[in-house]
Amino acid sequence: RQDGTNIDPSTAATITASGRTSNLAQIQFEATLSDCPPPSNISITPSVDGGVVTWTGAANGVDYSWKVLPNNAPLTDTPLASGTVTGLTATITGLNPATDYDLYVKVNCGTTIGESFWSLRVDFTTGCAPITTPFFQNFDTTPVGSSANPSTPVCWSFLAPPYVDWDSGYGYTYQWTSYSSPHSFYITNNYDTSGDFILVGPETVDLGNGTMQLRFYAQGDWDGGNQLIVGTMSDPAQANTFTPIPNGTITLTGSFGEYEVEIPAGTNDYFAFKYLPSATY
Repeated sequence: RQDGTNIDPSTAATITASGRTSNLAQIQFEATLSDCPPPSNISITPSVDGGVVTWTGAANGVDYSWKVLPNNAPLTDTPLASGTVTGLTATITGLNPATDYDLYVKVNCGTTIGESFWSLRVDFTTGCAPITTPFFQNFDTTPVGSSANPSTPVCWSFLAPPYVDWDSGYGYTYQWTSYSSPHSFYITNNYDTSGDFILVGPETVDLGNGTMQLRFYAQGDWDGGNQLIVGTMSDPAQANTFTPIPNGTITLTGSFGEYEVEIPAGTNDYFAFKYLPSATY
């Protein structure tokens, strides 16, 4: 096909395909950059009920507006929190703990130029608030994970050596074997007999006041012999803060059993379950 109308000042490009030659018109896009671009480099450090936001502003920015919406809500929805500041930072409060939200920021460049568009969406999740007793978790509403994705409940965590290949141990929310249908949390060491495999619960209020108890169901391999150590932790991200509870080492069987462990007085605010393999795979 011959297209004789070319965008000035370009000349037509020529291509050859299957023995045929065609002249293609050049395509040129032109645009004028906005005199009031939206803020960029938006970053938020979450807190339990909000967070601290920072951004890079416009050279002629007068003030900045921000708003928070429920996760994936339309931009036009009524915000859950909003505000206007003259600087390049804002503090958000009044949100729910452990919840996903969307953040937007725009700049006002004065009466002559006006406002920018809202920024691109910034996703964030508020922090976890310490839980109070009684507390219950059966993993049944937690999404199923994989060997490379633990998919723990919100505010829980799982510590293990980095997953490299099928020789590596791992843990994740599991859909095939459970005490209450349909899920449980599954841990295997495979061929790793030296790594730490620890399921860590959420932060608690006064776990070590000497009156707390853990009651749970667990099972081991079909032939039994694995051990589960119940303990407490001061830092959920550091395996070396795991402190075993006296009489908290349980030898598991091939079927689910109910176990109760008294938590002694102490200063740690996280409870944890450490898997102690008896053999490889």
